[in-house]
Amino acid sequence: RIFDPSFFGDRLGAFIFSGFVKVAAIVGIVTLMVAFLYLLDWRLTLISMAPTIFALVCTLGTLNLLGQPLGIPVIMVSVVVIGMGTDYALYLVRSYQRYMDEHHPSQGLIRMSVFLSFATTFLGFGVLALSGHSLLKSTGLGLALGIGYSYLGAVTIVPPLLARIFRPFDLPEEKVAAGS
Repeated sequence: RIFDPSFFGDRLGAFIFSGFVKVAAIVGIVTLMVAFLYLLDWRLTLISMAPTIFALVCTLGTLNLLGQPLGIPVIMVSVVVIGMGTDYALYLVRSYQRYMDEHHPSQGLIRMSVFLSFATTFLGFGVLALSGHSLLKSTGLGLALGIGYSYLGAVTIVPPLLARIFRPFDLPEEKVAAGS
């Protein structure tokens, strides 16, 4: 039984899968901690993590709809999606925190740099998805979907949440009169 090839393959696959899931969890936790140390605000940290969570959920859902198995290549690339996908949101959060105006001229430059970073990465991984090799194809598909959904989440989820947190507010009349 120990030398049965299918038993050995199943055990080795389960062991490797378990290891990569642990690595993905560790990378996610470390990314969360680094983002908090970078932003020093738990609300901004959660906003910057929202696109990555969105991307991972959507990528897994899309792969399931396409009939692609959740294998070792997809688990491996989830670490890359966590890292790169969080970058997009962190750039947007930090720039909004600095300029406090979505229409500031520097915001356009930052949005353009985030887009160019996404586009080059997406095209590079998209080419892998067209590969004839099944491992490269699975890796490329997982990465292209993950990076695509990360960008989509960063530009659709982050700005409205930031606008809500940083919206101007008026003090009630009685508090203004009591304070003077």
